[in-house]
Amino acid sequence: MKKLKVFLVAALFAAISAANAQVKYVAVVEVEIDARSGAVNDLSAAEAQEITAELRREAVRNLPQGKYNIMTSETVQAQGGAVLEECAEENCVITLGSKIGADYIVRGIVRKFKTRLTLSVEMYETENGNLVASSDPVRSENAAELLEKAAAACANMYKAFMNSQGSAPKAPVMLELEPKPQPVAPKPDAGLAQTRPAKKRHTLAAVGLDAVGAGILVYGYVREMNVKDNIDAYLWTDAEKSVKQRNIAYTVGSIILLSGISVHIFF
Repeated sequence: MKKLKVFLVAALFAAISAANAQVKYVAVVEVEIDARSGAVNDLSAAEAQEITAELRREAVRNLPQGKYNIMTSETVQAQGGAVLEECAEENCVITLGSKIGADYIVRGIVRKFKTRLTLSVEMYETENGNLVASSDPVRSENAAELLEKAAAACANMYKAFMNSQGSAPKAPVMLELEPKPQPVAPKPDAGLAQTRPAKKRHTLAAVGLDAVGAGILVYGYVREMNVKDNIDAYLWTDAEKSVKQRNIAYTVGSIILLSGISVHIFF
């Protein structure tokens, strides 16, 4: 019985994990101010935070909610604020993203060249550290104008990132504020086009079988508890009925759950 309970709990977690496997977490860290360039004299910490908030708002607007979960500033700060203060290199920020459970991390850096402020925004995949998207540098004479231009540039970056998904291999996305005409891409192979919907259907079917099987096993467990209660109270007729229901539920639930697991493995 103990083994069955452990198996039942594992099956429930497997079903929940499979349903959420497609959701990716995106963390937008605080915009960094390059002190060595003199940018700290023209951009305050509060203005940098406002630019960070704009990067996060554009992520919410342009990344589909069903596929991407944009982590709040409170979550990022609570789980990695102390580390962020010591970060000066890309690898440090990527490591932070892994620690807080982010699949992608977005970082912005403000530098100053002569009299102009320059904002560069980059998006990394924390699993392998690859640069998956970047915006063209945004240049301005003051913080207010920099913030205004940052919104459009980052919106284009997120849109270009979405357009790059599903194409192999993954490569950095370099953007221009005035995009050039793109060549017409050849039509994809019909076999590949059919494989993706089939894969999605198999995944949905597997998750459905997992959930149904786990639910039936839970019902069997409830019947098991009922058997014990009725035997203690000497209600033999109810106990025998619950035993039959329990056995059927365990058998059917196990078969359905194993079928779902098989679909996960073989498809």
